[in-house]
Parts: sequence; structure tokens; C-alpha cells
Amino acid sequence: MTRVWTYLAAGLVCLCATPAAAAGQTPQAPPPPPPHVEGTGELSFVTTSGNSQTDTIGLGGSLIYRPSPWVIDSKVAFVRTAANDVVNARALTAVSRLSRDLTPRLALFAQYDFLNSPFAGISQRHTIVGGVSYKAIDHAQQTLHVDGGVGYSSETPVGLPRTNTATVLGGVGYKWKISDTSDFTEDARIVESLSHGDDWRFDNAAALTAKVTTRLSLKLSHLTHVVNLPTPGFKKTDTIASAALVAKF
Repeated sequence: MTRVWTYLAAGLVCLCATPAAAAGQTPQAPPPPPPHVEGTGELSFVTTSGNSQTDTIGLGGSLIYRPSPWVIDSKVAFVRTAANDVVNARALTAVSRLSRDLTPRLALFAQYDFLNSPFAGISQRHTIVGGVSYKAIDHAQQTLHVDGGVGYSSETPVGLPRTNTATVLGGVGYKWKISDTSDFTEDARIVESLSHGDDWRFDNAAALTAKVTTRLSLKLSHLTHVVNLPTPGFKKTDTIASAALVAKF
């Protein structure tokens, strides 16, 4: 567990050092304020036929609502894979965060997460977290926020009774605006049980997005989900790599 926290800290130091190299560049004008409401919807689909028949579908969406001084940011994602008409992977995730700025850099947040991933050993998992978020980097081209908080988790593993535990959370979120038409994002998070020191989870989501038109973009993403104490009979690590078409509204 100590090693994973060390990796996060090392990554944070590297990211914080990035803008320093650009200190000699001409300052850019601040970006315009974000819209009151914005959202996205995305779709990915892969199918094969012949000697084997497989299909994979991915659906996702996000909605951000800014009733000042609050911000509500909600996301949902679904992925399903079948081979020869037999489903062999399915996962549904949802997250909603309510936040409010205290200063230009510091904010309070409350967040709810839901996970249904029976093929990874989790029938359902509900997590509620409250904490603070700090903008370590706040530039036109690069932003980095650091989160910390405490919460409560209720999980029902496949074939086992429900368990409940208090949790502690740490995470970082990074965004690099590569150009006017492309950007890179990466979000990493650790959630550790306060009841059992070896029961921790690590999530990392990296994505590269490029605009095709004003409304449409192509998105390449890679998700990693690690459960240090998985349900018996299941592996610790799951990954999802996808290419999706994203519509913005």
C-alpha cells in the first residue's frame, strides 16, 4: 500500500514541475468562464464474425451543472462484451460530485460512487465521500487538482454477504490542453478501508481526445482498476482500453 501512495506522490511532483519549465514563456490570457450547463455522450462498438462472433459495446455520458456557487458533475459508463452470444464481461459505473469553491484554489466536495461489475466479483458497491480539493496547478494549458477525504462504503461481493467500512480517499486529476483541438486527461485515485489495511483500491483513467467537428470528437482511453483484496476466485486487476465517438452539447 505504501508503494502505491509513493507512486502517486512521485507523479504529483513530476506534474507540478511541468509548468515551471514554461515559466519563461509569454503569459496567456485566462480562458473564458465555463458554460452554465454542458454535457457529453459517447459510444464505442466493436464486432467480429466468422470463426468467432464477438461484440463489445461501450456507452457513456457526463453532465455538468453550475448553479453558482455550486458545481454538480455527474458521469455514467457502461461496457458489455459477448462472445458467441455469451456475455463474458459487463460493468456499470456512476459517479456524482457536488462541490463549492472556498477560494480560487480550494474547494469542498461530496461525492457518491456506484459500481456493478459481476464479472470482477462485485455485485454492487456504494461509496459516499466528503473532503477537500486543492488546485495545485491552475494554468490555461494545464490544471492539476489534489483530493483528500473520508467516507463510507457498502459492498456486496458476488456470492458473499454485504460488508461495510469507513474509508479514506486520496487522488489527483490532471488535464493538459495540447492544442485548441486536443487534450489529455488523467485521473488517479486510491480508496483504503479503515477496517482492514490491506483492503485498498486503485483506479486510473487516462484519455486523449481530439476534435473532429465543433460537436464531435474521437476519444482514446485506458482504465485500470485494482482491488488488493478481490472476491475469492477473481483477479486483482481489470483494464479497459477503448476508442469512442464523443458528442458534446
